[in-house]
Amino acid sequence: MKKKIQLIFLLSLFVDIAYPQLQGWVSYQMITQFGSKAPKIDTTVLYFTSSVGLFVIDPQIKKVSTIKEEQALANWTIKNTITERSRPFYKFHWEEKVYEAILNENPQDNYYLLDKLPGFGWTITSEVRQIGGYECVKAVSQTFRGRVYEAWFTYLIPVGQGPWKLGGLPGLILEAQDQTGEVRFVFQGLKLPYPDKVDYTLPPNLQLKSMEEHLDLELKELKDTIKFLKSLGADIKANITANKGLEAFPEIEAYFAELTKEIEKK
Repeated sequence: MKKKIQLIFLLSLFVDIAYPQLQGWVSYQMITQFGSKAPKIDTTVLYFTSSVGLFVIDPQIKKVSTIKEEQALANWTIKNTITERSRPFYKFHWEEKVYEAILNENPQDNYYLLDKLPGFGWTITSEVRQIGGYECVKAVSQTFRGRVYEAWFTYLIPVGQGPWKLGGLPGLILEAQDQTGEVRFVFQGLKLPYPDKVDYTLPPNLQLKSMEEHLDLELKELKDTIKFLKSLGADIKANITANKGLEAFPEIEAYFAELTKEIEKK
């Protein structure tokens, strides 16, 4: 299957008077384990202000000086180097839309995926714990694309940001996981304030596709892969497990169900 870099633009609307220009940095371990596969552990970081966030999986970060060497050393801009390992995520809350840039091996195939901004329908509980020296409160989401998330956020950093697509709470999410334990975001560190300037600019010149168009492409690619594996006599059932991911879509799940029935008949 094609190698992809996914970018989702996440710009938060939440603005708190106490932190008008707050900029911070938080690091998480992103741990995913689907089926019998070994856990996959990724380093991730979230750069955030009260109005914008940039979450990056396996960050390949470079500092770009905006001034001459002999001048003030504090004037740096953090830019994300786009590689097949470095995967940034962004989102625009005021539009209630998510723009996820899908970058393929062939640059001509790159496009923005336009999706509705996730609404997690959080329920804030009375459970409290300490994470990184901050008192955190537990919140539980409604089901979002096949998963229910439990997040720990702190009112002490009043920005509605979090790892991956998670957010929308009255404080920064420091840890989260889905209720199956297959997806976890584990707190590693926090810098507040974060001194460097961060480039949150949305990459230009990418074509736009709807979720329907995107899923059509994904399904075609998946069917082509299964067809190829069948021709090799490969274990299709194992491939179904291997293709499980963070989000479940009815179109993809229906195809997997069809494959499972086909396997069970044999």
